[in-house]
Amino acid sequence: VVTPIPSVTFSSSDTDDTICAGDMVTFTATPSGYTNYNFFNGSATQQSTSNNVWSTSNLVQGNSICVEVTNNGCTNFSDTISTFVKPVPAITIAANSPVCQGDTVVVNSSPAGLDNYDFLLNGTSVQNSTSSSYTSSTVNNGDQIIVNGSLNGCTTQPSTPVTITVNPIPSVSLASSDGNDSICQGTSITFTASPSA
Repeated sequence: VVTPIPSVTFSSSDTDDTICAGDMVTFTATPSGYTNYNFFNGSATQQSTSNNVWSTSNLVQGNSICVEVTNNGCTNFSDTISTFVKPVPAITIAANSPVCQGDTVVVNSSPAGLDNYDFLLNGTSVQNSTSSSYTSSTVNNGDQIIVNGSLNGCTTQPSTPVTITVNPIPSVSLASSDGNDSICQGTSITFTASPSA
């Protein structure tokens, strides 16, 4: 009895085999119905079951994926799929907080050199450009600012939010101990600013 070697066709859900780090990719071995499908990343087994589909979001540059199929005791290997993984930079921001009411808040993000920076104030985009800095003199106390970036078509995770502290401008009044503000030369006078503290 001569059992035929099982044929296998291997494909990726990403047609150009180029992804951003963290993207989900599904690999499919065809046909389905074989006894076992053993998916490899390099020489390391990732999944060995009767399921002909394997998905991952953990690919890194240099990974190579293939599948070994088994049917009626005979095995065969698929071609290898190498996926180009573009890096997604981590993005951070810092602001000159606290400030006084009406002062300019400057928010700087890093790293520099990304294709795009999208600053969001309380969840609403307020600047979407190639500039890594955002300035405003109308920010209110407690406002939160985050930034998203993109590089080579890959979008970063949102930065950690920065909460802006805006201190109010203190009010002040000045009073004189002389009711009509008219004294004789040499007379002592006391000036008092309110409120105290």
